Amino acid sequence: MNKRRKLALLVIEGDREYEKTHKVIPVNWQAFHVIEIFMHFLPKIDLDGSSKLSILFRKKKDTEQQYMQSDYFGVSIYYVDEVEMDRQRGLKREEEGDYYLNIIVDTLKRIAKIQGRDADIENVIDEIAQKVRDNHFELTLPIKKLAKSSADGQFRANVYRHISNQGESWYVEIRDKNKNLSRHNIDLLKKPSFISQTGVFSQSEWEGDSFVVKEKFGRVTATIGIGDYYR
Repeated sequence: MNKRRKLALLVIEGDREYEKTHKVIPVNWQAFHVIEIFMHFLPKIDLDGSSKLSILFRKKKDTEQQYMQSDYFGVSIYYVDEVEMDRQRGLKREEEGDYYLNIIVDTLKRIAKIQGRDADIENVIDEIAQKVRDNHFELTLPIKKLAKSSADGQFRANVYRHISNQGESWYVEIRDKNKNLSRHNIDLLKKPSFISQTGVFSQSEWEGDSFVVKEKFGRVTATIGIGDYYR
């Protein structure tokens, strides 16, 4: 008997060939902020025994079903209705948040019904969707594991991840021991990303007067020097 998994990863993908040919913003970029915020709030739920769900905006093959789930691999695939593909291609930028949130909610509820899940699952889905709306499709998250104080206690660096329809950005605020802001909004990315950078900024430490951020394998990804100017 295969172990049932809880939903941990949600992906929305479009027709890459269509997107490339028509030079349009990829579906996964458009939906990125909605997915990240929704999954941040979503508790671990057993939707259908899979840990990953891919919602696809592309035409399925004749040999495929609209909804497919693999107990062995712990993944599920759901193809949106073709009418939704037509609607998606006519979206305005200001419509994207509500549109993709509704797609997520509708898909999860459909799967829950197919799987015979109880009404509690649907209630949770609705509650999380409302949280996303209440936050206006934007969220700033303090990354507590990256917050560090310098060895001499003079400075403390706090790292934040900001998610919006512009993608995600990472920035640092550095305060002195009196909690005065010494440096703020130090951008760790050259431009917002539509791919999660949590693996890129996953470790931090102070090296003398410099606050250093590293990726999960230890490579330095950002160095912020304080210098004698702030002493």
